Amino acid sequence: AVESPPPAGFDEYKPIKWIKRIGPNPISQTGTLRIRAIVPSSRSARLSVYSISGRKVTSQRYAGLPEGEAEFTLHLSNLASGVYLVHYEDDVRHRLEDSAKIIVIK
Repeated sequence: AVESPPPAGFDEYKPIKWIKRIGPNPISQTGTLRIRAIVPSSRSARLSVYSISGRKVTSQRYAGLPEGEAEFTLHLSNLASGVYLVHYEDDVRHRLEDSAKIIVIK
């Protein structure tokens, strides 16, 4: 994966984690995933879930968010058991991005 450039004022040599917390992981029957992430200055973000083979299985756009940390909820009860990647990105400038692995167990 290509690293996104850091926002102004950040140390370019320190990796930035935009996803701060994700859980529960593994996800069981309820299929509800909570994600705490940093909202960029654009106040718009997108969360996408990909199968391990790279197929996008769902995507949700969030706009008008307050800048700072926010909590997002994804309902993933329709996913089969397996390993997935949650991808979080700035939906306007596409400069800030982060990914996390999740496991779904049915």
